[in-house]
Amino acid sequence: MEAGIKSCVFVINHRKKIFQIFTNQNVFKKSHQNGKGKGITKPTQYKNSNDKIKEESKDLSLFHFTQQNYKNHEIGIVCKAINNPRFDCFMISAFQCLLCIPEFSSSFNEKQDMKAGNLKNNTNCRGEVCKALKHLVSSYFDVSSSPIDLCQIRECFEEEFPSSHQHDSLQFILDLFEAIKKEENPSKLEVKSNHYQNYKNAWEEYTKNNFSIVDKLFFGMYETKYDCTSCRKKLKVYEEFNHVPLICDRENPKIGFDEFLNLEYQSSQRTFKCKHCSKTCPCTITKRIIKYPKYLIMAFQRLNLTTMTKINTPMPYKPSFTLKTPSKVPITYNLHSFISHTGALHSGHYTATRKHTSGWLHFNDHKFRPVKFAPGSKIVKNMYILFYKTESNCDI
Repeated sequence: MEAGIKSCVFVINHRKKIFQIFTNQNVFKKSHQNGKGKGITKPTQYKNSNDKIKEESKDLSLFHFTQQNYKNHEIGIVCKAINNPRFDCFMISAFQCLLCIPEFSSSFNEKQDMKAGNLKNNTNCRGEVCKALKHLVSSYFDVSSSPIDLCQIRECFEEEFPSSHQHDSLQFILDLFEAIKKEENPSKLEVKSNHYQNYKNAWEEYTKNNFSIVDKLFFGMYETKYDCTSCRKKLKVYEEFNHVPLICDRENPKIGFDEFLNLEYQSSQRTFKCKHCSKTCPCTITKRIIKYPKYLIMAFQRLNLTTMTKINTPMPYKPSFTLKTPSKVPITYNLHSFISHTGALHSGHYTATRKHTSGWLHFNDHKFRPVKFAPGSKIVKNMYILFYKTESNCDI
């Protein structure tokens, strides 16, 4: 779906809106002729979950295995396409990656059990967004119809993300998380300080005030240590995060992942007003992650602020990687799904690719198909948002 862009604004914020692109587009040039689910409507059936999905398979609107109950919500048992009436590809691709996370979808579906993660359902704290998500999840796992529409959830974000324009998929995910947090964490205790004796106390204090499903699945915590060169005392500051921005450098494409993987050893010299001696003097700043999330979201920063152009250079990614934790126990992440963006700042389209029991599935609005996960493929070259999952224990 192509559209002309009239304007583009890039906003950076230290905490939440690290990567935000707002675009204002005119009426799209090409319509969705198959937007109402034409094509295959009956589910493709396989004898068992180990059957190979052939690359030459036709585009599908619904897929599920007959020998397994879709309510168990193993990845790939139920896959559905989502209709795109106008410019909702940014939202559709986000939900295709989120709905294949069993703990997330189970939290908004009363029919599904809570085996995945043993997470409690805060149904008493639900507002309009959570109710709309419940309706979306119910429609998604109803195998009697496909594709589905965003309907109610689209209305909840019409003011922030008008349906007449295209928007940034990452910013929608971050705003969705904030909306869920507000509805599931209605009575927050006042946090007087972000300075604690150690990282365990910092995370424990955070979880007292933030217990939503997105806090449990997608949020981690940074520790920033300031070493004053005057009084030699140290100050530690803790701050939560819900995604990691990756630098895009045409000259050194590997810098994004390399910087993240070496985060524990990063330090810099900067002028800082010390809390202890009240002097403004040089200090050494060291930053590390002290709490890793169950699902780690990473995003390539593909906008060049100098030229205001999109960086289309393919960025190296890692299908899996292992990190050290403060407890010295390694934690391994594996690629779970990702969102790709094709086009430039004046036009573009979002698609989603996610892991399946027999390989990978590529979702393009109202249809999807099996694909081979090749490093040189178009969807891999245009990676934007990556979802990683760990089976390791994330508790601290």
